[in-house]
Amino acid sequence: MTNQDGEHGACSQRSDNLPVLDDSISYDEFFEKFMIANQPCLFKGTINQWRSIKEWVDSNGRPNFQYLSQHFGDTTVPVSNCGKEQYGSQPKADMLMRDFIKYWQEYIEEDYNENKRCLYLKDWHFTKIFPDYNAYETPVYFTSDWLNEFWDCTRQDSKSCDDYRFVYMGPKNSWTPLHADVFRSFSWSANICGSKRWLIYPPGEEEFLRDKYGNLPFDVTSSEMNDKTKFPKLSQLKQCIEVIQRAGEVIFIPSGWHHQVFNLDDTISINHNWFNGCNVNIVWEFLKSELLAVQRSIYDCKDMDEWDEQCQLIMKANTGIDYAEFVNFLTTIARPRMRLILEIVMQHESSWPKLAVNPEIDQHENCIDEDDIQTKHYLQVNRPIENHSEHVSPENNLDLKVFDNIIQANDSGSYSENQSQKSIIFKSNSADRLLKAEEENILKLEMNKGHGCRITYKRSNDEVDCEMTSKIDPRRCLLSNDRRHLLFDLLRLKDVMDKLLMEPEFKFVKLERLIVNPVEILDKVKSILAKVENSGLSVRL
Repeated sequence: MTNQDGEHGACSQRSDNLPVLDDSISYDEFFEKFMIANQPCLFKGTINQWRSIKEWVDSNGRPNFQYLSQHFGDTTVPVSNCGKEQYGSQPKADMLMRDFIKYWQEYIEEDYNENKRCLYLKDWHFTKIFPDYNAYETPVYFTSDWLNEFWDCTRQDSKSCDDYRFVYMGPKNSWTPLHADVFRSFSWSANICGSKRWLIYPPGEEEFLRDKYGNLPFDVTSSEMNDKTKFPKLSQLKQCIEVIQRAGEVIFIPSGWHHQVFNLDDTISINHNWFNGCNVNIVWEFLKSELLAVQRSIYDCKDMDEWDEQCQLIMKANTGIDYAEFVNFLTTIARPRMRLILEIVMQHESSWPKLAVNPEIDQHENCIDEDDIQTKHYLQVNRPIENHSEHVSPENNLDLKVFDNIIQANDSGSYSENQSQKSIIFKSNSADRLLKAEEENILKLEMNKGHGCRITYKRSNDEVDCEMTSKIDPRRCLLSNDRRHLLFDLLRLKDVMDKLLMEPEFKFVKLERLIVNPVEILDKVKSILAKVENSGLSVRL
C-alpha cells in the first residue's frame, strides 16, 4: 500500500535543497557542477516552446485526450499495471493508444477509484515511431548523448534497433517503483503537464533500503518499511531528496541515484536515458558487476561447454547489453571524435585557413568504413596491451582561441565545398602494418603474461576505398557542446576501452559480432592523444 504522504517508509530523512536552474546557466558550468560531479538538479523555463506542450495539453493544463487519440490512437503502446508486482517491477502489456485514452478518461470520471486498475503508459519509444513529429527538442545541457547517438549511427533503417527516448503518460496515483536507471545512465525527465513527486537516494544510500535478504524494496513508502526485522538497516539511511516537479520543469537524475516517482496529477512527461564521457566509467563498472552477478548465479554450471558465452547471453537478457555490444558502442563513439580532433590538430599545426582533405586523416581511421563492414576481424587474446601514459596536461600551451575557431569552422561547414567528390585509395593501411609487426614479434609476445590481441585480416580487395563522404559525418554526429570537451571524451573513452580489453572475459566475445577492430581503434586513440599533447594544442579538462 503506497503511502504518498511520506509519513512512513524510507523518506523520513529528507533533504529538499535540490538546486533549481534556468537557461542562464552555461553548458560548461552544468558540465562541471552537475554532470562531472554527478549531482541532481531541476530546470525551470527551458521547454515552453515545445510542440508537445502546445498540442498534447488543453487550455486547462490537462492532457488533450481528443488530440492524442485522434493522432496516435492506432499506435500500440506499453502499459504497466501499478497495482501489481512481478519480479520487482510492474507487469506490462500492450494496448492501442485509443483504448488507453478511453480507460484514462473513465478512470478520471470514477474519481480515480482505488478499487480499479491504475495503468501507466511507460517507456513508449515515441521518437523512434514518429521520427518526423518533432514533439520536443532536447535541452542543450543534455545533448552530449552517446547512448542515443550510437543507436542513431547504427540504425541504418533497421526496425530492430533501439533507442532510449521515451514518453510517459499516466493518471493521478500512477507510479514507478524504486530503481536506478538502465546501465546506470543519466536521465532527464520533462513534465509536459501535471506534476510528479520524486524520492531520490544518493549512490550508496540504497544499501540501507535493502531487506534482511539483501533485496531492494518495491515501494519505499510502504508501511512494511517500518518493520525493523524486515529492514534492519533503514535507521542508518542518511538522505532522501524529495522533489515536487511541476509542469514545464525538467529534472536531471545522475548515474546510480535510485529513485521512486509518483504522479500527483494526470501527467505526461518526456524522458531520456543517456551517458557520455562524464559517466561512461560508472556504466563500465556497472556492466562488470552485472557479469559478476551472472557468473555467481550459475557458478555450479561452470563445467558446461561455453559457460562464459552463456554468461554473456544471460547478461544481455538481464541488462540489455553485453561486452560485444559495449565494445561496438565505444568504437562507434570514438571514431568521429578521433577524426575531428585530428583535423583540429592538423589545422593548428599547418595554420590552414580551412580544413582540407588530407590522407593523414583517413590513415588514422580504420579504413574499414560502413561500405566495407563485411571485412572480418579476428582477435585472439595473447599479449598485454601496452598502457600508454599520454596525458593532456593543462599546463601545456593553451590555445583555446585557435581551438574555438576551428570548432566554429566545422560548425559552419567550411570543411570542403566539394568533399563529396573526393575519395582516396590506400593500398596499405595501419591494419596491414600492425599485422606485419604482429607476425614479426609473435614468439616474443606469446611469452608475455596478460591479455592483448593478435590480429588477422581477410580483405575483400587489396585496395580499400575510403570515401571522405562517410555515412556518419563527424560534423553532423557531434553537436557543438560535445566538441567543447572532445579531449575529455576521448581520454575517458581510452581509459574504459583499456580496461575492457584487459578483462579476461573479453577473450570470450564472439568475434563476428565486432563491427571494427577495437585494439586498433584504441591504439589510434592513444596516438591521437599523444599528437595533441605534442602539438601544444590542449584544453584544460
